[in-house]
Amino acid sequence: MHDKINTLASKERERQSIAALMAQHEAAGRGIVIAPTYTPKPMPPRRDRIDPETVLKRKPAQSKVTSSVAAKQDSDAAIAEIASRLAANGESLNSAAALMKCGRMRLSRIAEDHGIEFTGTGSRPNRAEHHARPVQGD
Repeated sequence: MHDKINTLASKERERQSIAALMAQHEAAGRGIVIAPTYTPKPMPPRRDRIDPETVLKRKPAQSKVTSSVAAKQDSDAAIAEIASRLAANGESLNSAAALMKCGRMRLSRIAEDHGIEFTGTGSRPNRAEHHARPVQGD
């Protein structure tokens, strides 16, 4: 049985065990064959020649950051357009965010950037007015 601990004593026991197995193998009349090792072929040298057609077919490198920022700005503009229509119809920030499947924080930032004012933050338009109790006089 081999110890799981990596110590000199356990490694020495492993060496003795392997040596005993090799001696038993040789005593049975079987020889030890040393197989040739793997020798990788060297990589071919790089070519110095540049094919002009390949260079012409390459697309100019476009920054991922630039394209993602532009896409986000386009998306924000589209959200602002829809949000302004919803705000004009009396929707609240929460209900507009739910209708547009957009986060409230993002929608409030876009609304602030584009000067859009929502009626409230409730889940339905004019919610406070629907649930307001009449004030009883003296």
